[in-house]
Amino acid sequence: RPIAALGLSGFRSDALGCHENQAPAQTIDHFYLSRHCAVCDAMTPSNRPLCDSCRACPQKASLALEVQAACCERSLRKVESICSHCGGCDPSGSVQCSSTDCGMYFLRRKLGQELHSAAALLLSSEKFLL
Repeated sequence: RPIAALGLSGFRSDALGCHENQAPAQTIDHFYLSRHCAVCDAMTPSNRPLCDSCRACPQKASLALEVQAACCERSLRKVESICSHCGGCDPSGSVQCSSTDCGMYFLRRKLGQELHSAAALLLSSEKFLL
């Protein structure tokens, strides 16, 4: 198109590698999505968080997801306890530290995100375990 706009009519856009009907652009996050089962770490299709064998045993899968969420929460509480002794807490109980030099700060942030993901997976497990 840009070449045609310049008045160079001898060129075709598909000859230059430009295709009108290309697939939609994907962000880099698409390439980092996990294709592993959240319970047993087996490979799954990208649109399902659990493999077929874990989906076949919904009680076992639910228990495993609950244990994962509890472990994340326990680890986060330990790190928050360490952070609260070092940096203090506000009246609501949340840690005030925002030092990017502290390794515990990043660990606390990472564990918070893992807990959020585990809790979301656990809450939505009813949908994909049925």
